[in-house]
Amino acid sequence: MCIVVDTLPVRQPVLGVTVMVDKIYVLRKKNEDEIEVYDSATFSLDRFISVPKETKLGLVDIASSAQYVCLYLAYNAAQCVLQMDVEGHSMHRWEVNDEPSNLSVNADNNILVTCPVARKIKEFSSDGDLLREIELPSDVVNPLHALQLSSRRRIT
Repeated sequence: MCIVVDTLPVRQPVLGVTVMVDKIYVLRKKNEDEIEVYDSATFSLDRFISVPKETKLGLVDIASSAQYVCLYLAYNAAQCVLQMDVEGHSMHRWEVNDEPSNLSVNADNNILVTCPVARKIKEFSSDGDLLREIELPSDVVNPLHALQLSSRRRIT
């Protein structure tokens, strides 16, 4: 059962959502180069975070790390991940060398990048170092998102 407590304003389609501390970060498919930041208690729009102009319409997902107080953006067109602080001031970029579709952050604060075209999941450190690649079996069709369970069990 799902209970809707409140909803965000209807705008363009949502590509990704992440929550960190008391803020909700929303990445939408739109022409403006910004991330919407909402207060998690009131769902009111707090501010916008600008992203680089060259990423226009190339961003496809967002994730966050409370430990490092940063956001991660999957930039499909450039086959990379962008790491930025929550103010949008500092930016670090690392190559994925495949088209990323979705991001998640595991218990070790590493970033899992799902690459459906390459049929891989890539794990990166918070500094962008590639830690491992997992090639997916042929019976996994159209992988869009991956999560690492804290128990290390697999979801089938």
